[in-house]
Amino acid sequence: MTFEWLGYLGVFFAAIYRIPQIIKLYRTKKGSDVSKKSFILHNGAYVSLILYLSLSKNKMDFILIGYYCIGLIQNGFIIGMKYYYKISTPPPNQVELYAGPPVRIVSTNS
Repeated sequence: MTFEWLGYLGVFFAAIYRIPQIIKLYRTKKGSDVSKKSFILHNGAYVSLILYLSLSKNKMDFILIGYYCIGLIQNGFIIGMKYYYKISTPPPNQVELYAGPPVRIVSTNS
């Protein structure tokens, strides 16, 4: 019995498990709660493993290469969104002195 279908099932889940994060980034328009370092390290692992699988003399495992490529693309997309929303969002007002209605100052000197 072959268990190749489990590999394809894993690739399917790998293709969809970051979609909620991407949707959340899109809806909130901010990526401050996403760790850029974590995604960069994750991409480093993907690149290393893709190169290992591609350059090794063993049989090519296209299921794993597909998984790593999908993850690399999605992580790159998340990092790009985080950066885009960081540079496109104006900084919040630093100081708000008075938020009430306008005040009219009347002089009592005659």
